[in-house]
Amino acid sequence: MHPHVATDLCAALRAGRVGAQFHSCGSKYTIERDGVRVESDSTPSNERISIASDLVVPVHAALALSKCSTADIDLLEGPRTAWLDASRLSFPLMVRSWEPADRMRPLGLGGSKLVSDILTDAKVPNSARQKARVLLSDGVIVWLLGHRLAEGFAASGSSSAVLKLEDLA
Repeated sequence: MHPHVATDLCAALRAGRVGAQFHSCGSKYTIERDGVRVESDSTPSNERISIASDLVVPVHAALALSKCSTADIDLLEGPRTAWLDASRLSFPLMVRSWEPADRMRPLGLGGSKLVSDILTDAKVPNSARQKARVLLSDGVIVWLLGHRLAEGFAASGSSSAVLKLEDLA
């Protein structure tokens, strides 16, 4: 690490500047709530993954999809699994990194909210925030992978077809 970067990093730590980033010698140093995260200084992938109605996804997408019945729904599987009403989806679906202007209507909120605010409210560390992805149907955010499902897309007992999505990243 370059000496001036080390000095600036230490000053930011003392000041409690969570989220501050410093770049030196091919590494990125990010101040988190619980310490400093060191990563390779590379730009996050802006790859867009298209998912057709055949539900085939590339292995590198780190996402599993399967058709299920309403009897299979298990809400205790946690936030990394989403149970969607397949009749509410328009194919192809799209998975991509979230963008600063992205908004969604989180289930139970009764309104829309910026994805960045959802991640901040959930106290997601900056390094994980940068890697967060969204699932879109016809340009509408359906799921902030691993975090929040959008209003109007959750499967229920009255759903005619259910789609189970698992975030494997």
